[in-house]
Amino acid sequence: MNTSFTEAIYDIFEQISTYNKTLWPKSISTIYLAGGAAVHFYTNARRSDDIDAIMEPIKPAIPDHLGTTWDNNGVVESVSFDTTYHPYFGLLAEDYMDRAVHIKEIGGNLSLYVLHPIDLVITKVLRYSDADAEDIEHLVQHKEFNVDVFKQLAQESLDARGMASHYQNHIQWVIDAYESHQQPDRDYS
Repeated sequence: MNTSFTEAIYDIFEQISTYNKTLWPKSISTIYLAGGAAVHFYTNARRSDDIDAIMEPIKPAIPDHLGTTWDNNGVVESVSFDTTYHPYFGLLAEDYMDRAVHIKEIGGNLSLYVLHPIDLVITKVLRYSDADAEDIEHLVQHKEFNVDVFKQLAQESLDARGMASHYQNHIQWVIDAYESHQQPDRDYS
């Protein structure tokens, strides 16, 4: 998907790439998009004013006041890099890297991936805000979303954090959202 918001995301990572080349010319980082920016890559339904990302093996240096603007149908909007995002604020399956989808190489020192739809939904299970519920509604419709794999990975993630009983209803909400999209349209005439 190639939209103005997508180009703004790439611009942010190009700035990070350039900045890191001046500090550590041989440094290479792998970046996994999460949050609204990642949802956008799958659904084009979400835009965000910040970019959440997981960076491995080490976090690259982030320039101060990192941001860019993009054109949203004639309205100029801005997006910045969220330096406070940490994937362990929520849930994350241990093997998320194995399912992540490679998007592109940037500047020879950054490999950009987007979390798989299942892993994106798992990151939203704990908080389950209105925006998270909307994202989940879109993501469970994606062809790559498998509800059985989601149930297994979400349960394992909750168990690993000792939260299984408290958030079990959140997992069920995701399953319900998935199942509601699997029902054939009924003709009530």
